[in-house]
Amino acid sequence: MQSEVILRSCLALGGLGVVFGIFLGLAAKRFAVKVDPRIEKISGLLPGANCGACGQAGCQAFAELINSSKGSVDSCVAIEEKAAYEIAAILGVETAKKVAKVAAVHCRGGKKEAKIKFEYNGLHDCRASILIGNSPKACDYGCIGFGDCVRECPFGAISIDKNDLPVIDINTCTGCGKCVNACPRKMISLVPKETSIYLGCSSQDRGKAVKEVCTVGCIGCTICAKPAITPSGVIQMNGSLPSIDYEKGEDISAAQAKCPTHSYVTRAI
Repeated sequence: MQSEVILRSCLALGGLGVVFGIFLGLAAKRFAVKVDPRIEKISGLLPGANCGACGQAGCQAFAELINSSKGSVDSCVAIEEKAAYEIAAILGVETAKKVAKVAAVHCRGGKKEAKIKFEYNGLHDCRASILIGNSPKACDYGCIGFGDCVRECPFGAISIDKNDLPVIDINTCTGCGKCVNACPRKMISLVPKETSIYLGCSSQDRGKAVKEVCTVGCIGCTICAKPAITPSGVIQMNGSLPSIDYEKGEDISAAQAKCPTHSYVTRAI
């Protein structure tokens, strides 16, 4: 008698399982969301870092956006040129020739070169240090060196060296710009990847005020911007700092050689 009850219970449960299985299968077909195969192809060509530099929540959202013709593939700063052209072909549109850019740190004042005004034992966070005293460094414009940019980089392209300065791996950097936004001092920018020389200073002070806090800071002497050094005008003064027109793609090694404070940076490309 007991075995019959168990058998009936098993059969009843099995029947219910079959009924619910059929119901769920029909519901899945009825409410299935059709995915445009183009979105999957586009998503597969995107970097996949979900860095958000395009303004979307991630690469999948960006793929859906440009597939709906509401955005352009050129909005993805991290995409490789070949992938951009492949996506444009999928969408049947044209894309602009991509100028590869990478991050550049406009500060050479590490712990060896910059004067320290007090000892800091708080949270190693650039923004936090500014809140309690504008950072331990005497220069109010230089790199703090606590690595906000390192933590923000989704590609692991930034590290802090022994001199407490950020180092950019240009072979890994995609130019997404996350570090630019993360830096509270705004001394990181994006420059063309082929740029080998750029200014390593962000100070808005000049002359003696700079020398008192940093041995390699730009003093605003204007030598590099003089017509005798850069006759094409590729370097112009913007306040106390030289501003370089990278689009001209001109060699500024002469300007670097004349800089009395060695404020220009040379990097291998």
